[in-house]
Amino acid sequence: MAACFYKWPVFVAMSGIFILILLVVVITFITTGRKKPEQSVTLIYEIDTRTMSKKEVEDLVNGYLIPTLKKQVSDRELDFTWQYNETGIQVFTVTDAQTINNLKKLNSVIKLQLPTYVKINELAQRQKSVKKLRRLADMLAKYAASNNEKYPISFDELKQYDDESLLPWLHENIEYLGKGKTRSDPPDIAIAYDRILFEKGKGTNVLFNDNLVNFVRPNEIENLGITAGKR
Repeated sequence: MAACFYKWPVFVAMSGIFILILLVVVITFITTGRKKPEQSVTLIYEIDTRTMSKKEVEDLVNGYLIPTLKKQVSDRELDFTWQYNETGIQVFTVTDAQTINNLKKLNSVIKLQLPTYVKINELAQRQKSVKKLRRLADMLAKYAASNNEKYPISFDELKQYDDESLLPWLHENIEYLGKGKTRSDPPDIAIAYDRILFEKGKGTNVLFNDNLVNFVRPNEIENLGITAGKR
């Protein structure tokens, strides 16, 4: 009898450990059972990317689409991947059904806002181009004043006038037509134009010999001697 009495605390302790282990197993099972199954989703945005450069598409996706989607699921860290073709952009992720429903609802809103966002970006690019071309006009005027009114053969001759490190941007974006021309030539001849805008087919910014920068529509471009093959 005494032996049984002494074994009782051991039995209680062992029972407590067993119950604790059982609770851990039950909680783990419940937690695991509640985990929502995940599935993939593709969000499609129909937009004509043929009029956009690769960088513009990247800026649209990484600067607008993905950040907007992530705000909707701020409580979760989702990995988004994407690709694009001529007809649009596809964004992919893997998550649970509820989050997918939330993303799809937001997707409808984004589709309505996307054209406006793209137009605002296009306008901003045009305005940036105008500022750069006006700065180019100042550089060309300074060069011509020291070289019998003649324009340089290429942008490289403008290095001493390039106070804002504009030359890399000019080489990448602007087609120069000033070779062989002078400040005394007719004011309405084209001296340079934005090649990137031109390649989109919607018109381009043109710097004229009177230092004015105007946006020229496609039907007027050829009259200025600007053609698709010009480089």
